[in-house]
Amino acid sequence: MMNKNLKKAVLILVEGPTDETVVKPGFEDFFLSKDIKVKIYPIRYDITLGNGHSYNKTYNIKNEITNKIKDFLSYSRLKKSDILEVIELIDIDGCYLADELIEEDSSASHITYSKDCIKTSNRESIIYRNELKRHNIDQLIHTDKVYLDIPYSIYFFSSNLENYFFNDYNCDVETKIDYSFKKFELYKENIANFYHDINQNKTKSANYLFSWDELKEIKDYIPRLSNLFIFFNK
Repeated sequence: MMNKNLKKAVLILVEGPTDETVVKPGFEDFFLSKDIKVKIYPIRYDITLGNGHSYNKTYNIKNEITNKIKDFLSYSRLKKSDILEVIELIDIDGCYLADELIEEDSSASHITYSKDCIKTSNRESIIYRNELKRHNIDQLIHTDKVYLDIPYSIYFFSSNLENYFFNDYNCDVETKIDYSFKKFELYKENIANFYHDINQNKTKSANYLFSWDELKEIKDYIPRLSNLFIFFNK
């Protein structure tokens, strides 16, 4: 008799293709015994801020997620009923850092992050960006269904995936690609390495909502932290 889950899938939303490369082995291993497919969709922009919305407070992030699910379904040949749940992974990008630790540097060509500050040529823009990002994240933390009725949860890497796995706050595209393939090869060789990594710099709380509260309370530095381990220990 055919397993009823054989055509079912979980959809993992990530920011970019290097994120997909790093986490794919772990999710595939986790769902293998359940005969559930893993589909990973790189959104290719920060969904907590929007794509071309210019940090607009009228931006509806829940609608945006629904649109991304529809985009995925349109080319995957899956139906909405085939998606068992949606799991989203996001970068925090220092959005909970206190405003006074955001420094103006007129010579900066791009935003740079370190453990105790963010440097930028437009301080007010980053303060506003962080406020909007926090607002949208708060909505998603308390969202348990998307696209009407698909179960949803969201997990974070702080400051970003490269910071969490490699302790690198700022890296170029080539470095991101190099990092991601190193982890992919390590995890494919022995998946225990993935579970080891996500249980290293983890939140003290193993409770989903409390783990987010823990992150929000850290305002004097940008922690190397994630709550993804909670999903794999459900």
